Amino acid sequence: MKHCMVTGGAGFIGSHLVEALVSQGDQVTVLDNLSTGSLKNIQPLLGKITMVEGDIRNEADLSRALHGVDTVFHLAAHISVAESMLTPSKTFDINVTGTNLLLQTAADHGIKKVVISSSAAVYGDQTEMPIAETANLSPLSPYGASKQMDEILAGLYVRSFNLPVTCLRYFNAYGPRQNPESPYSAAIPIFIQKMLRNESPVIYGDGGQTRDFLYVGDIVRANLEAAEKSNSNGRVINICGGTPVSILELAQTLQAIIPNAPDIVFAAPRPGDIYHSYGNPLLAKELLGFTVATNLIDGLIATVDWMKY
Repeated sequence: MKHCMVTGGAGFIGSHLVEALVSQGDQVTVLDNLSTGSLKNIQPLLGKITMVEGDIRNEADLSRALHGVDTVFHLAAHISVAESMLTPSKTFDINVTGTNLLLQTAADHGIKKVVISSSAAVYGDQTEMPIAETANLSPLSPYGASKQMDEILAGLYVRSFNLPVTCLRYFNAYGPRQNPESPYSAAIPIFIQKMLRNESPVIYGDGGQTRDFLYVGDIVRANLEAAEKSNSNGRVINICGGTPVSILELAQTLQAIIPNAPDIVFAAPRPGDIYHSYGNPLLAKELLGFTVATNLIDGLIATVDWMKY
């Protein structure tokens, strides 16, 4: 049995990871300031975990949450690409200053493994597909740049402070508990919410844009594998399926799942939107033994069923 700490453990991905850790018998501490996460996401688990309401930028909160911990999963972040364009300093404060303090405090506490959630946003607009970890990074947003800086910090702490860290670059995550209410939400929860309300989903551009959609359960498995595999220390790994799905195909699949879903509406392309983005999954298979287990239709059905209630 391990004692794990999950930053952002009341959030979308974090809460699913907490569930998985508890189900396999691990002791779990959650550190979350509840700015975007919700206790509702982990309500059934509150009697089985230690909940620390605190901030990754506060050393006292980190030290309290890290007491007795051996493995850290770092998911707390300012996650919106669009919002980061409006408030870059907030994004860098949370994602870079907070991550550095987490790594520093983890090193001071002798933590045995840290798994950091990074993002395919570090890649920016690439021309060669699928995108491999060796691609030149050219983030287009403060969010993407902050995640690149997190990866640089992780490498530093591996080399100079002997802290075992693995960074996982998620592509397009989706699943139950993803918030559809924010104007900065991802396409899938927004499309589903609109269709369930009999409102037409809006596709910006021609819908030919491709993405690499990844169900939250698969992301959880990748984290669990990374925590166990020492050969992933100091590595940055794509977590993706490697299968491109167009936004139009996504919307049409949801129309087939949701009875009487309304027609799609097209609007002008949004400035700065990346047209094609899908990842190369081979390194994750080699180092973690990870491959995607949930196909898009099954993942979308589970997400729709959750959003109905």
